Amino acid sequence: MIVVADGGPVKISSASIAAMSEAIRPATLNFIENQHNAGKGFSLRRGVEASSARFQVYTDIDFPYEIASMTSMIGILKDEKADVIAGSRDTKYYSGVPPFRRFISRALRGVLRHVLRMKITDTQAGLKGFGSRGKEIFLRTRINRFLFDLEFIFLASRESGLTLLPFPVSLRPGTRFSKMRPGIFIHEGFNFLIIFAKMLVSRFSKRQ
Repeated sequence: MIVVADGGPVKISSASIAAMSEAIRPATLNFIENQHNAGKGFSLRRGVEASSARFQVYTDIDFPYEIASMTSMIGILKDEKADVIAGSRDTKYYSGVPPFRRFISRALRGVLRHVLRMKITDTQAGLKGFGSRGKEIFLRTRINRFLFDLEFIFLASRESGLTLLPFPVSLRPGTRFSKMRPGIFIHEGFNFLIIFAKMLVSRFSKRQ
């Protein structure tokens, strides 16, 4: 298991790292810590790049989705039924989400479905799985914060012959959502406009 800590004012103690290592035995722990806070996308690229496994499945440190969702993803990848699997959240999931985050998530899904006609509209679920082809595409992403997921699915959807599969996931009972600072929404808004422009160019170039 690879754990990436995205830098911060409080460093992870050696005792905590040892406890994590002991908890996952007989698996081994590869603990990576960024010197400074660099963003979720940056951190996950570090973790994926460090992996030598045949398949990768990534999620958040609080494991917001049920373990069964992760194990099912691994089974699909082993059976070679998909190159990239994207978690897809159902209506039950949104009942536990703060109103503003629910609005942002549904608005984004609406744009991807009705404007860009993407087959995968839930790009922001924090659970993805992929094999070697997906890994190569994932490492091509450049966004360091939350919209790296959207960038990844966009790049994967453009890849010829790649199987991209949406997969229903369930939220673990008792999961709490962290608050997102207004500055993050502004920064990610610019990232979205860049990706949106690229998507429009890609879509219309295919028509010609």
